Amino acid sequence: MHIILLLVLSTVVTAAPYEGKVVSTDTEQSALTVLNAKGLTQVVQVSEADSRLEWTGKLVRGDLIESEGKLRLETIFPAEPEQLRQVAEVTDT
Repeated sequence: MHIILLLVLSTVVTAAPYEGKVVSTDTEQSALTVLNAKGLTQVVQVSEADSRLEWTGKLVRGDLIESEGKLRLETIFPAEPEQLRQVAEVTDT
């Protein structure tokens, strides 16, 4: 039982709200290069489906998950007001 508890604790996952402008998309690696609010670029993993969307040049928000030293952006949404309005229009109908 102690071993199981240690294994669970060793795979701690942290999540934080994240916002940045997508600089480039790598569909082969399912990754986005994002310029964050601190002016730093970060490569973050995304789902295969998200990597196929045209995020380049757009401001996005999501949940940045860090697990085992890797960064993954989940629950990605446009962060620009007009794009958010369009998403709301589509999802509310």
